[in-house]
Amino acid sequence: MLTMPAIVPAAMRDLVHLSNAFHGDLVISGPDDVVAYAAPLVPHGSAFCAFLGAMTYSDLYWGAIAHGLLRSTDLRVAPDDWFQLALGVRRTVDVLDVQTPSRTTRILCQRRRLPNGWTVHLRLALDAVRAAGAAPLSVFDAIDRSRETARLAAALNHLPVGVLFTDRRGRVRWMNDTASTLLADGTSVSAPAQRLQFADRAVGTTFFAAVDGVLSGGAPAYVAVPHRDQHRLLSVTAAPYPGEAMVLFAPDDPTDAQLDEALAALGLTRTERRIAASVGRGETPKSISATTGQAVNTIRCHLANTYRKLGLNMGVTSQRDLARLVGQVTSIAGICR
Repeated sequence: MLTMPAIVPAAMRDLVHLSNAFHGDLVISGPDDVVAYAAPLVPHGSAFCAFLGAMTYSDLYWGAIAHGLLRSTDLRVAPDDWFQLALGVRRTVDVLDVQTPSRTTRILCQRRRLPNGWTVHLRLALDAVRAAGAAPLSVFDAIDRSRETARLAAALNHLPVGVLFTDRRGRVRWMNDTASTLLADGTSVSAPAQRLQFADRAVGTTFFAAVDGVLSGGAPAYVAVPHRDQHRLLSVTAAPYPGEAMVLFAPDDPTDAQLDEALAALGLTRTERRIAASVGRGETPKSISATTGQAVNTIRCHLANTYRKLGLNMGVTSQRDLARLVGQVTSIAGICR
C-alpha cells in the first residue's frame, strides 16, 4: 500500500482526510503521472495493480481496460486517442467537478491540477457528507461540510439526549452515542442492521406514521414507547436533510436527589427546596402543611424567602412562577443528569 509522502502538497491533506473519513476513491499523482497516494479503496477496487513502486496514472487507466473494467468498445474514439484526450484535459484544466447519479445517491468526481505537476482525482458519495441544505457542489465544499458535520457530531455526542436521523423506511442514517446506547438495550426499540425495529408492532406503526406525517409537511409528533415499567417519549420532527426525520429520545426522569441538587444551585435551603419541589407538583401551602406538619404561615414564610432569592434574577414572585421554574429545572436536571 502506498503511503502519502511529505512532498504531497499540504492543500491535498484535507482531501486525504475526507476520502478516508467517507470511504472515497482518491488518487494523488505527482509529476510524470507517478501515483504518490492511493486511498485504501482504490487498490481494493483495482486488484489488478500491485501498487508497489512507481505506479502511474497511465497504469491505472490501461489496467482498467486490460482487465475489462472499462471496455474499449464503450469508448466513442480509439483507446489511445481517448487516453491522450484525458491526459490533455488533465494537464490543461485546473479544476473539473462532475456530479453523476447512482442508484442511491450522487457521486462527486473531481480532478484538480496543482502547481509543479501534481494532480488529484477523487470520487465521493455526496450522501455521506451532505450537511443542512443542498449537497456540496465541489470536493472543497464537501471538505467544509464534513468539518461542520464533525463539529455537530461532537456536540451531539456530548448530549445525554438520544438523537438519530431516519428515513421513512426506518433506516438509521446517523445516531449519537446516547441513542446508540439506548437502542443497544433492545427492550422496546432496537436497530439491527441500522434499521429501526419496535418490540410492539402497534407502536412501530404509530412511529412510522409519525415519520411519514412530518416528512409530508405535518407538525412534529410524539410517540410513547413502553420502556420497562414506564414509557419513553420520542419526539419526531423533520430533519434539515431531505427525506429524513430527526428523532429525539427523552432522557429518563431525574431523581429527587438530582432535582434537589439543581435547586440547591439556585441558593435555596433544604426546606425551601422541599417546599419548592412540592409547589412544582401542584401542591398548595395548605396541602404542604398537612403533609409536613408545619404551620401554613411557616410554609408561606419559606416561600417568601424563596421569592426574595429568586425574584431579582429569575422573576419568581408567585407560586405559579415558582412552579414554572421548577418544571424548567426538572427538565434541565433530566438532560444534565
